[in-house]
Amino acid sequence: MEEEQNNLETEELTAKITDLETKCEEYLSGWKRAKADYENLRVQSDERINKSYQIATASIVSELLPIFEHFKLALNHLPEESANQEWAKGFSHIKDEFWNFLKKLEIKEVPTVGEIFNPAMHEAVAYEDSNQPDGTIIKELKAGYTLAGELIAPAQVSVAKNNN
Repeated sequence: MEEEQNNLETEELTAKITDLETKCEEYLSGWKRAKADYENLRVQSDERINKSYQIATASIVSELLPIFEHFKLALNHLPEESANQEWAKGFSHIKDEFWNFLKKLEIKEVPTVGEIFNPAMHEAVAYEDSNQPDGTIIKELKAGYTLAGELIAPAQVSVAKNNN
């Protein structure tokens, strides 16, 4: 009788242990799923934050680039006799500081002169007869810009056209 009692208790304990092991596995699996879900949420949140930052930066930069372009244009048309005057040097320094600020925002100029025309990065506004190979950019009319590798303003260029 005592042996039966012990066998019954052993069976009950074995059943409880099995039940507890099953519950532990369920809880561990649930915890692993929750942890994976949290990691996915964190990655998605980081991506959304970065995208929002890029959108905000692009918005600000799109307002600043025309000012920068006009600054460059004005300095390019500076009379030669004024180039060495202090005020002209000051304006040139301001332009350089402006460009350094834009570079910190991951702004880069689209390469143009000497490059092969790329419709994804360049806008051909003129074609000129040239001894350069067809499709070679021979003149930059307006600079283009990228933000973190994404085009925000195409470069306006003049492209070589051979009449051979």
